[in-house]
Amino acid sequence: MLTFFTLSCGGSDNETINEPDNEIIDDYKLLVTSDLGEIFEIGNNTGNIESVGQINKENSSSILPSSTLISSESKIYSIEYIYNPSPTNNLLIFDKQNGTTQVIPLILPSNINGDEKGIIALAWDNNNLIGILAENVLINNSTKHIININLQDNSITDLGITFNEDKITSMKKINSKLYLSTWGEGFIEAD
Repeated sequence: MLTFFTLSCGGSDNETINEPDNEIIDDYKLLVTSDLGEIFEIGNNTGNIESVGQINKENSSSILPSSTLISSESKIYSIEYIYNPSPTNNLLIFDKQNGTTQVIPLILPSNINGDEKGIIALAWDNNNLIGILAENVLINNSTKHIININLQDNSITDLGITFNEDKITSMKKINSKLYLSTWGEGFIEAD
């Protein structure tokens, strides 16, 4: 509350004007999911948590890493890695409008080696997804491949770029460059 003093011919009058406090506004919202597939958005400045919906998974015990959560205006994409009895990578597409989840088993490129291949990170690329495919998700420093996931037919293309750093925490594509942060191992830029 601010108090203004004004002068008039007869002396001074006190006038009180109530102004709203500076409202805290979020610049963006962080997208997270629980182990159960519950989706939340957390405001970066307010810390407000808003429930968005529930991703239904094929396997209730599978984990949805935050590094594979990507949101467009109408959909949220994630990867479910299941090992039973062999590795399966499902693309999960949550429709924000009707609250349903589409589960699409992905066919990984046959030219990529590895016994436990898993997609461990995603980034938005126009109308497709860019992903990081680990040859062996359970082995440290296994070779990682940058792949493209075509959302029209769900086909996957190996882009021919590999690296061995582990523990990818986030990934973002800006123009023609892909930026990856790793936990304790540094920052990677790929063109």
